[in-house]
Amino acid sequence: MSATATTATTLVKKTLGWSIFLSVLMIVAGLLVIIIPLIAGIVVTIFVGWLLVFSGVMHFAYAWHTRGAGGILWGLLLGVAYSCVGIYVLLRPMHGMVSLTLALAVYLFAESILEFILAVRLRPLPGS
Repeated sequence: MSATATTATTLVKKTLGWSIFLSVLMIVAGLLVIIIPLIAGIVVTIFVGWLLVFSGVMHFAYAWHTRGAGGILWGLLLGVAYSCVGIYVLLRPMHGMVSLTLALAVYLFAESILEFILAVRLRPLPGS
Protein backbone atom coordinates (compact mmCIF):
# COMPACT_ATOMS: atom_id res chain seq x y z
CA MET A 1 0.00 0.00 0.00
CA SER A 2 1.36 3.40 -0.92
CA ALA A 3 1.84 6.34 1.42
CA THR A 4 -0.96 8.27 -0.31
CA ALA A 5 -3.46 5.45 0.20
CA THR A 6 -2.46 5.13 3.86
CA THR A 7 -2.90 8.88 4.37
CA ALA A 8 -6.31 8.79 2.68
CA THR A 9 -7.42 5.85 4.83
CA THR A 10 -6.31 7.65 7.99
CA LEU A 11 -8.16 10.80 6.92
CA VAL A 12 -11.35 8.82 6.26
CA LYS A 13 -11.14 7.15 9.68
CA LYS A 14 -10.65 10.53 11.41
CA THR A 15 -13.58 12.18 9.66
CA LEU A 16 -15.98 9.24 9.85
CA GLY A 17 -16.92 9.94 13.48
CA TRP A 18 -17.69 13.60 12.76
CA SER A 19 -19.67 12.63 9.69
CA ILE A 20 -21.83 10.22 11.68
CA PHE A 21 -22.31 12.78 14.47
CA LEU A 22 -23.39 15.50 12.02
CA SER A 23 -25.73 13.07 10.24
CA VAL A 24 -27.46 12.15 13.51
CA LEU A 25 -27.66 15.84 14.46
CA MET A 26 -29.29 16.69 11.12
CA ILE A 27 -31.81 13.84 11.52
CA VAL A 28 -32.76 15.05 15.01
CA ALA A 29 -33.04 18.65 13.75
CA GLY A 30 -35.23 17.50 10.86
CA LEU A 31 -37.53 15.58 13.20
CA LEU A 32 -37.83 18.59 15.49
CA VAL A 33 -38.72 20.80 12.54
CA ILE A 34 -41.44 18.35 11.50
CA ILE A 35 -42.79 18.09 15.06
CA ILE A 36 -42.62 21.82 15.93
CA PRO A 37 -42.88 23.81 12.65
CA LEU A 38 -43.88 27.12 14.26
CA ILE A 39 -40.75 27.31 16.39
CA ALA A 40 -38.62 26.20 13.43
CA GLY A 41 -40.14 28.97 11.32
CA ILE A 42 -39.41 31.55 13.98
CA VAL A 43 -35.82 30.32 14.35
CA VAL A 44 -35.27 30.56 10.58
CA THR A 45 -36.86 34.01 10.52
CA ILE A 46 -34.57 35.23 13.30
CA PHE A 47 -31.58 33.76 11.45
CA VAL A 48 -32.61 35.60 8.26
CA GLY A 49 -33.06 38.79 10.31
CA TRP A 50 -29.50 38.52 11.61
CA LEU A 51 -28.25 37.85 8.07
CA LEU A 52 -29.99 41.01 6.89
CA VAL A 53 -28.47 43.08 9.72
CA PHE A 54 -25.03 41.62 8.93
CA SER A 55 -25.54 42.42 5.23
CA GLY A 56 -26.45 45.99 6.16
CA VAL A 57 -23.23 46.35 8.16
CA MET A 58 -21.25 44.93 5.23
CA HIS A 59 -22.87 47.46 2.88
CA PHE A 60 -21.83 50.25 5.25
CA ALA A 61 -18.27 48.91 5.22
CA TYR A 62 -18.35 48.65 1.42
CA ALA A 63 -19.64 52.21 1.15
CA TRP A 64 -16.77 53.37 3.35
CA HIS A 65 -14.25 51.91 0.90
CA THR A 66 -16.03 53.02 -2.28
CA ARG A 67 -14.62 55.93 -4.20
CA GLY A 68 -17.08 58.39 -5.66
CA ALA A 69 -20.18 60.03 -4.24
CA GLY A 70 -22.64 57.84 -6.16
CA GLY A 71 -21.15 54.58 -4.89
CA ILE A 72 -21.04 55.82 -1.32
CA LEU A 73 -24.64 57.04 -1.46
CA TRP A 74 -25.99 53.76 -2.88
CA GLY A 75 -23.91 51.71 -0.44
CA LEU A 76 -25.24 53.71 2.50
CA LEU A 77 -28.84 53.49 1.24
CA LEU A 78 -28.55 49.72 0.79
CA GLY A 79 -26.99 49.43 4.24
CA VAL A 80 -29.86 51.38 5.79
CA ALA A 81 -32.45 49.30 3.91
CA TYR A 82 -30.91 45.95 4.87
CA SER A 83 -30.42 47.04 8.48
CA CYS A 84 -33.95 48.39 8.86
CA VAL A 85 -35.54 45.26 7.38
CA GLY A 86 -33.32 43.03 9.50
CA ILE A 87 -34.13 44.91 12.70
CA TYR A 88 -37.85 44.82 11.86
CA VAL A 89 -37.69 41.05 11.30
CA LEU A 90 -35.80 40.61 14.60
CA LEU A 91 -38.26 42.76 16.56
CA ARG A 92 -41.38 41.17 15.03
CA PRO A 93 -40.48 37.60 14.09
CA MET A 94 -44.09 36.50 13.46
CA HIS A 95 -44.70 39.37 11.03
CA GLY A 96 -41.30 38.68 9.51
CA MET A 97 -42.14 35.00 9.06
CA VAL A 98 -45.37 35.90 7.25
CA SER A 99 -43.54 38.44 5.08
CA LEU A 100 -40.76 35.99 4.20
CA THR A 101 -43.32 33.30 3.36
CA LEU A 102 -45.24 35.70 1.13
CA ALA A 103 -42.06 36.87 -0.58
CA LEU A 104 -41.01 33.27 -1.21
CA ALA A 105 -44.46 32.41 -2.58
CA VAL A 106 -44.40 35.37 -4.98
CA TYR A 107 -40.88 34.46 -6.09
CA LEU A 108 -41.77 30.81 -6.72
CA PHE A 109 -44.96 31.79 -8.57
CA ALA A 110 -43.07 34.21 -10.83
CA GLU A 111 -40.35 31.63 -11.44
CA SER A 112 -42.90 28.97 -12.38
CA ILE A 113 -44.47 31.30 -14.95
CA LEU A 114 -41.07 32.13 -16.44
CA GLU A 115 -40.09 28.43 -16.54
CA PHE A 116 -43.35 27.63 -18.33
CA ILE A 117 -42.72 30.36 -20.91
CA LEU A 118 -39.18 29.10 -21.41
CA ALA A 119 -40.43 25.52 -21.88
CA VAL A 120 -42.98 26.65 -24.47
CA ARG A 121 -40.35 28.64 -26.37
CA LEU A 122 -37.83 25.80 -26.31
CA ARG A 123 -40.35 23.10 -27.30
CA PRO A 124 -39.80 23.41 -31.08
CA LEU A 125 -36.04 22.90 -30.71
CA PRO A 126 -34.58 19.43 -31.19
CA GLY A 127 -33.76 17.58 -27.97
CA SER A 128 -36.31 19.43 -25.86
